[in-house]
Amino acid sequence: MHIKFTKMLEYLLGIIIGILFGIITGLTPGVHINLVSVLLLSISSFLLGWTSPLVIAVIIIAMGVTHTFLDSIPSVFLGAPDPDTVMAVLPGHKLLFEGKGWDAVRLTVIGSLLCLIFAIILMPLFAFIFPIIYSIIKPVLGWILVLIVLIMLIKDSERKWALLVFIFSGMLGLIVLNSEISQ
Repeated sequence: MHIKFTKMLEYLLGIIIGILFGIITGLTPGVHINLVSVLLLSISSFLLGWTSPLVIAVIIIAMGVTHTFLDSIPSVFLGAPDPDTVMAVLPGHKLLFEGKGWDAVRLTVIGSLLCLIFAIILMPLFAFIFPIIYSIIKPVLGWILVLIVLIMLIKDSERKWALLVFIFSGMLGLIVLNSEISQ
């Protein structure tokens, strides 16, 4: 009983830390959860001496959810959107100039909440559907990926550079996946 209570306290502390980090990343323009996640994972060898990988994952997930709810505030009021909220800037600024900035933020938060609720509801359904879809397309998945890459290369205006980047990234992938470290 005592061990379960201690684990529950660890998860609760992870949620609180994630919420605090999410508040910082959500309200600070230019600071994204990816940056904090990478910093957190870079010190994970130190953190794993005190806690489990699951607690670190809880921190990152809580940070991401909190960030989603708060990143509309600097986007609307400062005109400093994250790449995720860039499309919300123009309607948000329009409402801000009409004196309805808080309404823009409120509507964004309602949208985030509804999205979170729908994601939680649909997650079990997707957990059953995606393995079925994957088993159907698995034999031709390589050809599907080749087709997607070809379409992307053909549609790119800078085909030479796109092809060069594609070749170099493929070579890097082969080197990394065949290195001693990855095995």
